[in-house]
Amino acid sequence: MLWTIYPMQSVMNQEDGIPQRREVSHAGRLFIVSETGDGTNRIERMISTDPADYLVPRWQPGQTLPPGQKN
Repeated sequence: MLWTIYPMQSVMNQEDGIPQRREVSHAGRLFIVSETGDGTNRIERMISTDPADYLVPRWQPGQTLPPGQKN
């Protein structure tokens, strides 16, 4: 028996409806993205040691990267 405040879908890690995330290198930066239905990559997270990178609006979470970026 499992008692938790989180939804069962989150706890049991079901694959239905959960976007697959992957690492993508773009413009010399590393991003964690999820692929949208039209093939573009939606930024979930950027990994960088340069604080100025986090101030660039086009690299903020929710923005998209061109399709075809693979790492």
